[in-house]
Amino acid sequence: MERSIPLRRYLSFQFTMVAALPVVIIAVLVWAFIMPQMRANISARNKVIARTIAGQVSAHLKGGENQLIALADYMTAKGPFSPDQLTALLDANCGKGDLFETIYTIPRGQKRISTVGLADARRPGRFDLLGLDLSAAIFCFVSNRTDRPFGRKPFFLR
Repeated sequence: MERSIPLRRYLSFQFTMVAALPVVIIAVLVWAFIMPQMRANISARNKVIARTIAGQVSAHLKGGENQLIALADYMTAKGPFSPDQLTALLDANCGKGDLFETIYTIPRGQKRISTVGLADARRPGRFDLLGLDLSAAIFCFVSNRTDRPFGRKPFFLR
């Protein structure tokens, strides 16, 4: 004898199938059409954000470069300065250390730090840097051969 399915269970099953069909169709459409568009949109927005941040970083670094160029021009035009005056000038340009923590000068043809400007918090360590021999730090003395400013990786004292 065949086993009969209760009407309630049969109708519940049919109702579930009919109710689930639109959900499945919507999920497939979202996955197939909307998700790629969302990914492309997110990717484009991320690129815009990255360019914006890169522009801000570049402007920040360019501001520091311009400040150092102006400082060098001022030192050339108004110099020579006594060591105390030069130290005060460099300290003033370092300020609180927002842009520069350390600015040091090396006289042309020498390889020892002669004057150091430090941010407020680092000033007690000034005498650790004064007279420091940088002859092993070849990055400081690579010829530029142009009148444009150039930068090198900083060195760190341990």
